[in-house]
Amino acid sequence: MNVRVHYTAQLRTALNRTGDELELPSAATVGDLFDSISQLHGEPFDNLAKCDNGQLHPSLLVCIGDQCIGQDFAVELQTGDEVTLLSPVSGG
Repeated sequence: MNVRVHYTAQLRTALNRTGDELELPSAATVGDLFDSISQLHGEPFDNLAKCDNGQLHPSLLVCIGDQCIGQDFAVELQTGDEVTLLSPVSGG
């Protein structure tokens, strides 16, 4: 199945791209998606998206379409889903 991923803020800058289109197996979950992104982008992605213990960084939000799913890696994706990764933004 084909899934589109949109990167925002720090992730967009670190990966030097606004998104990716990824081909995933049918019945893939958000966790599978994160594994694929990690394999594709490695350290630049992992440094911002994951904590030292390998868990998703608590400030990273995951949205599928217009619905924020938080950090539920068990959510099954559907072909054509658009996933947005909202990384933390700071400044003043």
